[in-house]
Amino acid sequence: MTIRRKMLISYLIVLLVPSFMIGMLSYRSASAEIEDRLSNTALESAKAADRIVTQNIQSKIDDLAYLMKLPDLETAEKDPTGKGGYLKNKLREYKALNSEVKDVLLGMDTGEFVRVSEDPLPERYDVRQQEWYNRAVKQGNKSATISPVFKTGNGEMATSISKLLPDGKGVLSIELKLDTIRTLTDIKVGSSGFVTILDSAQHYLVHPESKRMGQRAAGEFVKPLYAGQEGEFGYSFENESKKMAYTTNKLTGWKIAAIMDQKEVDQAVSGIRTTVIVVILISVLAALVLIIFNIRSIVNPLGRLSKATERISEGDLREKLDITKQDEIGDLSRHFQKMVDNLSLMIVGVQDITEQVAVLPKGYH
Repeated sequence: MTIRRKMLISYLIVLLVPSFMIGMLSYRSASAEIEDRLSNTALESAKAADRIVTQNIQSKIDDLAYLMKLPDLETAEKDPTGKGGYLKNKLREYKALNSEVKDVLLGMDTGEFVRVSEDPLPERYDVRQQEWYNRAVKQGNKSATISPVFKTGNGEMATSISKLLPDGKGVLSIELKLDTIRTLTDIKVGSSGFVTILDSAQHYLVHPESKRMGQRAAGEFVKPLYAGQEGEFGYSFENESKKMAYTTNKLTGWKIAAIMDQKEVDQAVSGIRTTVIVVILISVLAALVLIIFNIRSIVNPLGRLSKATERISEGDLREKLDITKQDEIGDLSRHFQKMVDNLSLMIVGVQDITEQVAVLPKGYH
């Protein structure tokens, strides 16, 4: 193997191995940073939706506390079919001022009730058998309760915010339509991601596909989603890789998740990969040019020195070496040239002696 090849291989190893190591580490670091940034963006979207939910639900909890202080409430408890009409008028005024309210209902432990909406109720409707009523009774006077999402008679998604009356003889409930929350939480995540909300019973409250509204969620994401209060994870849904960042609403227990396609993350990372590869290639090519010049600056003078020594070895002492380079090769050339010059002088001296001996009389030989 020639010196040129040995030097080229050595230089390339020294150049390429660190370059690829640095490139790989830079790529991994940048990729992790981009993934973290996208994940944080998704989580912030979920938290933004969480704040919207909290504001809307808390306002209705506050309204509930206000309505429970109405003086007509106590009289309606005692005479729901008579004086309950006064309370109904107050509740009707409240509903008229709040378009997101579907109904307001006061249910008594006697089975009687006062409600605002005129929508028909199922036959043999018993307020005491309704989930919102039983939840509030079970909760007691501690705080308001949020019922699982349900579909109203006209197909709208709603939830009930209910609280037990101070005397424990009835429950006041606000039936809240989720249209406002769904509109306000229509947040885009990345280029094609979205925010979805599920209640504590794993039913969809908010989803860009309206057909899923009210349906029970199914898929491998459900278990990890309900396993913690906040976090992120990857999963597969309908043969596509997804990333989900989620949080849990403290008032309702609803799961609020921001979902984005894994391919969006991959596309963002691929841009970094391309940049790293281009930078490495440019660096390697630039370094390769310098390496070639450097190798030529060493090998070419050595080649000329080798040819010169070859001719000298054949007896041609007239060969002149390049002694202008100010480096080790130049020093070698100068030393070699000096040796050739001394050898030439020696040969000339020998020739002179030979000639002198040749012209001496025979008696001196």
